[in-house]
Amino acid sequence: MAARNSTQFSTYEGKVPQWKVNLALGRIRAFGFPKDQWQDVLQDVVVDIMKFRFDAARANGAKESTALCAVVNNRLMSIMRGRERARERTRQHAAAAPVLYEDRTELELDVRSVVASLAPFEQTVCAGLARGDSRHQIALALGCGWYKVDRAVEAIRARFEELGLEDWLCA
Repeated sequence: MAARNSTQFSTYEGKVPQWKVNLALGRIRAFGFPKDQWQDVLQDVVVDIMKFRFDAARANGAKESTALCAVVNNRLMSIMRGRERARERTRQHAAAAPVLYEDRTELELDVRSVVASLAPFEQTVCAGLARGDSRHQIALALGCGWYKVDRAVEAIRARFEELGLEDWLCA
């Protein structure tokens, strides 16, 4: 079985000896990576294998395969930690982030119909409020007193509350 698996991963001929590829595949298997990810993981590991230079003087009697196994294991642990960090970031983001998309088409249509049913002066006041203008700013723009804008705001509020759309109102 190992021979059959290693032949499908023999794309590194001339670059990496086959025994090193087989060692890496064995470690990838032992670490429990899913088979459909072996080729991608192997590509990451082969980079480290190609950089690896065995120094028998520093190896304290260890074989090249033992030292290479440690290099491969370190890379595989790094890959696994990186994947776990990415999963954790995704979990945290999903838990902290509000729902970004929600089908609110019907609600928006209701709001548009309420605004369309308002008197022209109230529609103008509503547009000013939607822009973030203060009641004073709206009154200046319309050339009227703040009390007239205030009454229009109360009429708009009452209309929205009447139809159960108070969530669209600002405080």
